[in-house]
Amino acid sequence: PAFFPMLTRATDGGLRGSLCLSLVVAVATAAPAMEPKSISVSLQAGWHVPSLLAETSEILGSISSSLYWDFLDRIASLDGPSATDEEQYALAKQALEGLGDKAGPAVQSVLNYSISLEYFAPRLEMFTQLSASHIQEMVNADPTAASLPKCVDPIFLFNSNWACGLSDFKQKLSIAAQTPLKEHTNDALPLSAPFDFDRTVGAKPDGPRVIVYADITSPSFRQAHTYLRSLAASGEVLYTLRPGVPMLAEGEKGVRLQGYGVELAIKSQEYKVLDDEIPDPDGDKFELDSEAITSSEAEEIEGFFFARLKERRPELSDKLDVLRGDLLAKVEEDASKVQVWDMQDLGVQAVGRILRAQDPLLALRRIAQDFPMYAPGLTKQRVNQTLKKMIIAFQKEFEPQSLLRVNSVILPTDGNPFDLHNTLISQSAAVDGLRALGLPPAAVRELMLSWKLETDSEAMAMMGPQGDEFRLDVEIGHEAITWLNDLESGNYPYSRWSPSVKEFLTPAFPNQLRFIAKNLYRCVALADPLSSHGLAILQTLRSLVQQNAPVALGVVFDLRRAAREMVDDLVDTKCAGSWPQALEGAEWARRIESKCKENAANSPTSSVHRAVAFARLFYTLRNHEAYGPTAAWEFIDGVASRATEKAPRGKITRPKLVKAFRATAKKSSMKYQKEIEKAFALGSHPADPWIQSTQEWVTRKGLQNKPVLIFNGAIIEAESNPEFLRRGLMNYILMAQMRYQHAVYHTRVTDATDLNEYIKNQPRTYPRMNKEILKGANEVELVDSVSPPEGVVYLPAAPTASGDKKGEFAALTVWVVSDLSTQEGKNVVAGALEYWESGSVEGDISSRIAIVHNPGPTSTADPPLKLALSRLAESPEGLAMLRALIVTIYDEEMLGEAIEALVKSKGSVSAKSIPNCQGHCLQAYGIRQEESSAICNGRAVKLSTSKAIPRKESDEVFEDLRLLHVHMIKFLRLGELLKAISGVLTTTEPGTQSDRILRITHRLAQVPRGKAASGAVELPDEYIDDGIGKKFENVIEFSRPESMISVTAVLNPLTQEAQSLAPLLVLLRDAIGASIKVYLSPSLGISEVPLKRFYRSASGAWETEAGITGAISFTPSGSRKGPDLLKFTNIRTRALLTLNVQAPDGWLVASTRAPVDLDNLLLKDLPSSKMNLEYGFEASLIEGQCIDKEKREPPAGLQLVLGNASSPHLQDTLVMYNLGYFQLKASPGVWRLRIAPGRHGSIYKIDDAEGSTGEEFRLMPIDSFSSKPKMVQVTRRPGKENVDLLEGGGDELDDAGFF
Repeated sequence: PAFFPMLTRATDGGLRGSLCLSLVVAVATAAPAMEPKSISVSLQAGWHVPSLLAETSEILGSISSSLYWDFLDRIASLDGPSATDEEQYALAKQALEGLGDKAGPAVQSVLNYSISLEYFAPRLEMFTQLSASHIQEMVNADPTAASLPKCVDPIFLFNSNWACGLSDFKQKLSIAAQTPLKEHTNDALPLSAPFDFDRTVGAKPDGPRVIVYADITSPSFRQAHTYLRSLAASGEVLYTLRPGVPMLAEGEKGVRLQGYGVELAIKSQEYKVLDDEIPDPDGDKFELDSEAITSSEAEEIEGFFFARLKERRPELSDKLDVLRGDLLAKVEEDASKVQVWDMQDLGVQAVGRILRAQDPLLALRRIAQDFPMYAPGLTKQRVNQTLKKMIIAFQKEFEPQSLLRVNSVILPTDGNPFDLHNTLISQSAAVDGLRALGLPPAAVRELMLSWKLETDSEAMAMMGPQGDEFRLDVEIGHEAITWLNDLESGNYPYSRWSPSVKEFLTPAFPNQLRFIAKNLYRCVALADPLSSHGLAILQTLRSLVQQNAPVALGVVFDLRRAAREMVDDLVDTKCAGSWPQALEGAEWARRIESKCKENAANSPTSSVHRAVAFARLFYTLRNHEAYGPTAAWEFIDGVASRATEKAPRGKITRPKLVKAFRATAKKSSMKYQKEIEKAFALGSHPADPWIQSTQEWVTRKGLQNKPVLIFNGAIIEAESNPEFLRRGLMNYILMAQMRYQHAVYHTRVTDATDLNEYIKNQPRTYPRMNKEILKGANEVELVDSVSPPEGVVYLPAAPTASGDKKGEFAALTVWVVSDLSTQEGKNVVAGALEYWESGSVEGDISSRIAIVHNPGPTSTADPPLKLALSRLAESPEGLAMLRALIVTIYDEEMLGEAIEALVKSKGSVSAKSIPNCQGHCLQAYGIRQEESSAICNGRAVKLSTSKAIPRKESDEVFEDLRLLHVHMIKFLRLGELLKAISGVLTTTEPGTQSDRILRITHRLAQVPRGKAASGAVELPDEYIDDGIGKKFENVIEFSRPESMISVTAVLNPLTQEAQSLAPLLVLLRDAIGASIKVYLSPSLGISEVPLKRFYRSASGAWETEAGITGAISFTPSGSRKGPDLLKFTNIRTRALLTLNVQAPDGWLVASTRAPVDLDNLLLKDLPSSKMNLEYGFEASLIEGQCIDKEKREPPAGLQLVLGNASSPHLQDTLVMYNLGYFQLKASPGVWRLRIAPGRHGSIYKIDDAEGSTGEEFRLMPIDSFSSKPKMVQVTRRPGKENVDLLEGGGDELDDAGFF
């Protein structure tokens, strides 16, 4: 009561100080409480401490290689000192300022966090270890290199030579230029061999490679870098930099790691660990009776009467509740005292406490991480029924689970800061790039939020087990498909089946097929009818029809083998057959036409290929009024049965075809001999249009030249074994059946649904298959730059384009790059012109196209085709005629005459010229000389064509460009993108608008799109967009309109996910400046203590009085201060504790300093109020799977060893029988995985390995904190196919290993 006058006179601003003073006096006068304890934990790795400049360069390199080299160029051009960390930091900031918009504010805010997290420390340590290994190899091989370990200047490796310092390199380089490359022998790789993780710059891909190991903080590096950059720009060398770090000084502890967590778990005492019969002499001083503290506010708590305080100052009620809760938490020991009946609404009480706090996000972190101390106090609070109803309403719309979303990327909720770091790097780079292009913050924010993957999981699973693959639109009604059955025909036995999809909802046993008279599952087989594999597939499909399988089955005959065998006859004619209508009537074309007809008349004659004859005979039976499809399939059975008769066994010959046809046709009055002669004759046949249409379908769909099944659009490799084929198809049917059940339940599929359209319109369904083009959103490779080739010429609007395209901009920009002096280049140009001629429009999205000449070393700079394209660039009619010429005339001389005549008649004098792209294509796009590629909005796709049939190959190019067009619209989400940036496309010049869209889409495409973690449910957009989610009160929101990083989370505050994520959310708000929105969704009806541990995480940030900061600070000597130690402060509990370090997967961590037993820890028994614990990082785990490639099973017991060139055997392991799992320990570096010598090495070898025979190895680089599982395939050596690995005899047992 003595404090009440002071409190009543306090203002809002002074309340905090008055309450703190009151609390101090109250605690001093109250009964003595347990002394709070503090525990600090650190984790050290014995690595070399990386320099700030090296870390910054690696961070920028993770964004783009061009940014990496630009930063190093800036460093080399500056003269500032770099001896201390503070000087390096100042130098790095100066260099970043010189990069301008390439590394804007968003990137720089993440840079500090990345440095404090030591994210690239393993990579830089790998470079240091690799340099030490190479130096040792050079010393062993060359006695003159004995002084190399003491070299402080950059070390150069080139042509299996070495140099110390720039002057030594210049001298040896001039000698090496005249020396042939040295071949490496035995087990050693060439010292200048590149690795996948290297960053290389140079104008010529085949130039001599120079690898430099250097400390980039040294002045000597700046000189070396400047010199090598000039050599690389001129094409004299390929420059690869591996930045080393200063060697670890004596006594230094190395790098203090981040990214781990530590828990103080309350240990279960169901068994007696201590002698609790001994009375505690101080127990009565702080052992409080549970009835002494009640929920009544009228009672005194630590000297305060909160009911009277609220009467006098009602406007401070919320703050007084917060103080009361804190005091209640401090007088109780831990959650073990909480009764079951007090836990029912503990989650709601925690949410109410968090939302009333002055800083709810800090309160979330505090309550989640120290929940055992706060639990008793939380149970004393009154339950807010309105809040509880709001939480119930929220959980009806969104399942009660954890979610973390940064912009559009959904991250795992395990609180791993390394995953968050990768996302922040890519997101911040995209934000800076988009802002640099002039987009306003609102447009950038909308783009970043909408940049996500397609998430229609139901549609994905309609394909079968491989739900993440692309699907093919087979065009169900196309004449190329011969259907064996139709479930909707009403014929027997389908007439007995239920016609309603509601049959899916009736009870049934698991994996029981539902027989419904609808074509829910369609399976089309592509098979060569004259191969044994193809015939086996056809017979299996027919047996499935006879067994009444509930799937519509069809077949397409693949006659491509026959086409390949007939190519020579076709090419001999020099022309492609019919004269194009576009050239009819042209005076200059008549002589060329007559020459083509003359060649065709003189071409060799022979009978058609037996595969064509087979298709004709099948067509004859299928369409004959006396036979029909049944007889046609009997003919196939006859062919299959005769395939194994007589010689040549297994081959379908003409006599066998004739016998099979006669056996089928003699049952009727058909004049089969006449039909046989017509089938094998060269003349026209009624089946020819169908055959031609079938092969055009196969070509247009882009299917591989092997038998496949297409199940509801999914491509399945067809097994030759009928039993395996049936099982695989059944697996797909069962998976699709489950998804149909889900769709019918949610009324997405009804009896009125057009199933053909339903299957066709599923996401990721395309009209053609091409693995080079159809890749996942995060698998697409982009070029570094979208700067167009100098003097690029875009083709005009095509004459066939619908509407007036002259005033419209193009959302897609396509550069077709090829060597125009080769036949392959002509095929590519013809396909590109056909794509242009078709209008190059998909829906409302149009494209513009340019053709670029990419000459090879022996190609002409200005071939006739290039000159023709330049002269016809403004003549749509002339370009259309040029395409017709290329696909019609094969003879080079005739084609040259025709092009020359066309240019004279249709060409116009123009200053435009098709550009050469020799150097620019390599440096900007990575396209080598003579290669053919299409670059669409920054994505390069190889166009591979043969030189056989120009018409066919140009059609392939045309179809690939169409497919690329469609895929890029979906990949770039162009509909949403154009809507978001429509307000900034104000210029009236279509070309300028198209250029701007090109740069925006290229920048955005570089951002990885998140994939939902296993089991995660997407939060609806209305909860993410600003201002809409406010209908719920269970939300913590910190809005920053200027921030382009938006974070949305759903958390149960009383879970381990909240303990891990809450510190990261605080870091994102305070250190990164992100907009935060956290929905609190606690569990309801709690019956046991939800959290029985205290928790802290090392997230790489610094705690200050103002909160968490990511800014780097320095000591007076200029050294940088490491992130704060992981600390447990003011912990009050008498419970028995266990301290555990929770390291990321793949870390091996051990305690190096622990004064007490950490498994049985009593805070009251600690000798002092503070305890420091130290842990050491021992190694990373290399985990993976080893499989026998031929048998497709694990080689159980196979011994693998890990080492390097000088020490081949440092670690070893055995391959487990369970999935072939293996595990090895390693530190950062480049290691070599081998099969153990002796019996194991004599039986197996690593597939696709490096090294010499008998000493094969697989390189295993360790350059990050988290590594993906490795897949190692092994094969048996010749003659060892049947040798048992685990059984040996004689002297071989000495080397047999454990078994």
